[in-house]
Amino acid sequence: MNSRFKLFSGIVFLMLTVLLHGCNIVKVQSEPTYLPASVLRSDIKNGLSSYGNEQILEHSIFRPQFVDYLDAVNLENGSIDIVMLERAITTWNAVMTESNAWIEFNNMHFERLANVSGGDDYCVMINSCRITSADIAVVKSWSLVNSNELLRNIDYDSDYESINQPSIINSMDAGNAELNRTLKLIYNDPVGKKLIERCYQRGVLFRVENLEGKHGYYHHGKKMVVIDPKIFYNEFNTRYMIHEMVHAIHDESENSITEEVLAEIIGLDTQNRITGIPLELHPYSIFVQHVLHPEYGRLSMSNNIRASLDNIGLEL
Repeated sequence: MNSRFKLFSGIVFLMLTVLLHGCNIVKVQSEPTYLPASVLRSDIKNGLSSYGNEQILEHSIFRPQFVDYLDAVNLENGSIDIVMLERAITTWNAVMTESNAWIEFNNMHFERLANVSGGDDYCVMINSCRITSADIAVVKSWSLVNSNELLRNIDYDSDYESINQPSIINSMDAGNAELNRTLKLIYNDPVGKKLIERCYQRGVLFRVENLEGKHGYYHHGKKMVVIDPKIFYNEFNTRYMIHEMVHAIHDESENSITEEVLAEIIGLDTQNRITGIPLELHPYSIFVQHVLHPEYGRLSMSNNIRASLDNIGLEL
């Protein structure tokens, strides 16, 4: 009986040892550690990037094929009011044999599409809303964006060749080692380098701060990018910092849907090069998500963000 007990105790001890210590591959630490993208390579799922989710478009009037149909309706009948839109949806659904192609009417979607061109005739009451040719043109322009052609016209010349990388980075990192490491990662990318050099020129500062429900933000008045420390724990969060840097290179304080969308696109596109693991990038989905967002959807459609990007050699 005693020998059985010893054997059982030995087995339990061995199991606990394996569970607690493994094969000395993983060290248990009291704080989260940085994980490079290569460590997570085998765990990548399509769901890691919300931009690949086309469900928002499937039954919406923003479905690209339905937008083409609305373009034809507009050419024939002029601006589309709510009655005409409902009639167009009925006709479309009667022709489509597959239910996954059917369009559902949504008041908010109609209002946002009718205001997407940012004209002077912004409608507040839904009965006064009209989808114009200008609205359709804006939506179609985003639906035609090819993610493979983004940022292909990059001017690689630097205005700061005489200043070494440490001097630029150290002027921004506020003594935070994780921020310093992330800035260096971004600086080693051609687009990231452009963004950091422009931030340096503008005197932009970086600060790390615990933020509730946010990855970061840019304070125009203080010229400061504020970043939550959680983004430093793996490279798939790098895009959030790059996003804020796009805001930081722009002189105009008024934000826009276009600025938010381009910041998202540049952030993910640059991160894909840094990690070497390309997450799916769908510009049109990003655009529609922002148009239908309860806060971003109320912003002006555009500002001069493209000019600010062009000034640093990023032609979009």
